[in-house]
Amino acid sequence: MLPKINRCLKLVDIEKVSVFEEEIDDLLPNQVLVKIKVAGICGSDLHYFRHGGLGSFKQPLPMDMGHEPSGEVVDSKSKNFKAGDRVALEPSHPHVEDKWYAKGRHNLAEGTFMGADTKGCMADYAVVDEMQCIKIPDYTSFFTASFLEPLAVALHSINLTEVHYTDTVSVFGCGPVGLSVIMCLKKIGIQKIIAVDPIDFRRDKAIELGAEIAYSIDDIVESKLNNLTTVSFDVAGNDVSLDLSIRLCSPGGKLALVGIPEVDHLQVNPHLLRIKELKFINIRRSNQTTHDALELFKKDSKLIDSLITHKFT
Repeated sequence: MLPKINRCLKLVDIEKVSVFEEEIDDLLPNQVLVKIKVAGICGSDLHYFRHGGLGSFKQPLPMDMGHEPSGEVVDSKSKNFKAGDRVALEPSHPHVEDKWYAKGRHNLAEGTFMGADTKGCMADYAVVDEMQCIKIPDYTSFFTASFLEPLAVALHSINLTEVHYTDTVSVFGCGPVGLSVIMCLKKIGIQKIIAVDPIDFRRDKAIELGAEIAYSIDDIVESKLNNLTTVSFDVAGNDVSLDLSIRLCSPGGKLALVGIPEVDHLQVNPHLLRIKELKFINIRRSNQTTHDALELFKKDSKLIDSLITHKFT
C-alpha cells in the first residue's frame, strides 16, 4: 500500500524545529515518489536554523528543511524510474523554458529548490521530477548518494575556476564542501593543496584526504603567509576567510567564493584584489555535475562514509 501521510521537519522559529504531518501530493506525469533514506545537513540549513535566513534574505516560517537526499523510489509516473530504484536526488528543478537553462547554466534558471521554495527532504518521502533523480548502483551507499550534492558543488566550483593540474590550491574551510573540494582536486591530479581550518580534526581529515599541509587561522596570521597559491577556494564565507584567501593567492590568481555568508556584506580589501589582479569568481550551488560526482565517487562509499560525523534516526 502506498503511503498517504508524510512526516516532515520544518523550521518554525529561530533554533526551533517541529515535525509536521501532511498528505502526500498525487503524482503528476514524470514525477516519482521517493522514500528518503538519508538527508544531509547543509551549512545553509544551519544558517537558517540560527538566523532564519541568509542575511536579510528570509524565508516565511514554517519552512521545510533539507536538500541533500538519497532514497528509494516507491511510486512512479516516469518511464525512466520504477519502484525499487535506488536514487540520489538533485535538489534543484530548473524550468526548462528559462533562457539560462537553454544556455546550459541550469543553476541560474528560474525553478524550485528543495527546502527553499518547495518541500524539503528532511521527511519520510519526497515527490520530485524525474530530472532530479540519479540512479545509484547497489554498491553505492545511501550515505554516499546523499553526499553527491556537496561533491557536485565542489566539481562546479572547480569547473568555473578551470583549475589546472599545475596549480597550487588553497581551500579555506574544511567542512563537508571544503573536504569535497579537496577530494575532487585530488581526482583531477592536483598535487599541491593547502587546507586552512580552525578545527583540529578537520585539518587532520584534510591531510588524510590529500592536502599537502593544513594550517590553522593563527598559523596564517602569525606567520604572515602570502602568495602561496594560484587558486584559492573560500568555502567558509566570512570576513576572515575571505581576507586570508586573498592574501594566500598569488598575483594573477583566481579566488572562488564557495561558502555562503550569513550576512549581506563582507569586508574586502579592494587594493589587494586590484594589485594582485585576482579573478574573483562566485559559486551558486552546482550545475549539471551530480552525475559526474557519482561517476567519480560511486565506488568510494567507505571514504565518503568516513566524512559523516553524526547519524540521527
